Amino acid sequence: MKKVRVEELVEGDRILKLDVDWIDPRYLKKNIIVDSALKKKLIDHGLKYVYISDKYDEFEPEIEDLESFSFKTIYDNPKIYIQSVAVVKAVFNAILDKKSVNLEAINKVVDKVVEVTVKDNRPLVYLTKIHNYSEYLYHHSVNVSIYAAAIGKLLNMNLRDLRTLTFSGIVHDIGKLFIPKEILNKPGKLTASEYDVVKKHPELGTEFLKRLNINGVELKMVLEHHERADGSGYPKGLNDDEISVYGKIGAICDVFDAITSDRVYKNAKNPNDAIKEMASMSGKTLNKTIFEYFVTSIGLFPVGTLVLLNTNEIGVVCGQNKMPMEPIVIVFLRSDGRKIPPMLVDLSKKSIAKRKILKAVDYPINKVPKDVINILDKIYEKTIA
Repeated sequence: MKKVRVEELVEGDRILKLDVDWIDPRYLKKNIIVDSALKKKLIDHGLKYVYISDKYDEFEPEIEDLESFSFKTIYDNPKIYIQSVAVVKAVFNAILDKKSVNLEAINKVVDKVVEVTVKDNRPLVYLTKIHNYSEYLYHHSVNVSIYAAAIGKLLNMNLRDLRTLTFSGIVHDIGKLFIPKEILNKPGKLTASEYDVVKKHPELGTEFLKRLNINGVELKMVLEHHERADGSGYPKGLNDDEISVYGKIGAICDVFDAITSDRVYKNAKNPNDAIKEMASMSGKTLNKTIFEYFVTSIGLFPVGTLVLLNTNEIGVVCGQNKMPMEPIVIVFLRSDGRKIPPMLVDLSKKSIAKRKILKAVDYPINKVPKDVINILDKIYEKTIA
């Protein structure tokens, strides 16, 4: 399921949910297929966004039996990602329902993320940003674990520490389960008292995990991912030399995923703009060394960035090379909006066109044609087999 603007709907899209609370969902049919008349009605009624089905909905079922869950796909990375999110969602929902916490299911996700990352971290890093998802907390938890694992690999962490780091990424925001939803999902600016409530989530998460007999370094990221190198963070106001490597990694991964994700109160920034914004924080609020490792792991133009080339073509970055300004892109659009057949271009290779990146562009990822997304998925489906 992904969130799109109503004016971007195309005939045949299947609407799953409306982005309003004044229509009782019981009166909606399960399959609302878009046609021109329906699109006009939605616009006339003032709806801005809707949630539609995408190709991943067919294998995004609710996981009811966590005890017997196993990854049915070994090297199909899009499915691995979506199954990981489904597990996290099931475990977190069980916590909300005050049921037993299935840490074994979380550990299965950890093992799979580490397995893929050790072989090649690019497939899962790619999946964190190339698709839009509506359930932020679950995807954010998996995304942070993937980014953290990629950094841990560059730091030459052993498998035990890499697993600990990845587990920490998944549960780093678990304390938000105990924050009222009306505060977490408030579309406007939080009041001072509401922000004070939100700032309790690192400690709430730490206390909850301790009750599960988790008392080791796994708690470092949970407690410290909002600490800042200059001492301006929370909950303890630690300085850079007081923050653990887990906390430093968690802070950077958390900030990047938050900046590049759509929220009820803000639109996502493209990954390249996020890197630029974080570069201004590097050495001030974010640890400079860990940030450099992070950029190395995802590139100056991270996978999923839309870029304008000197040939007046627009493409989406789908892979990295040694030279950060020369990634691999899929060109699919002229700068005047005319579509062109998708073409895979390695900017590090010499060519007659002499293509190079001029800048990143603000182009909605959900407007990238489906045939381009399909090419991206095929590139990353079997890369570690």
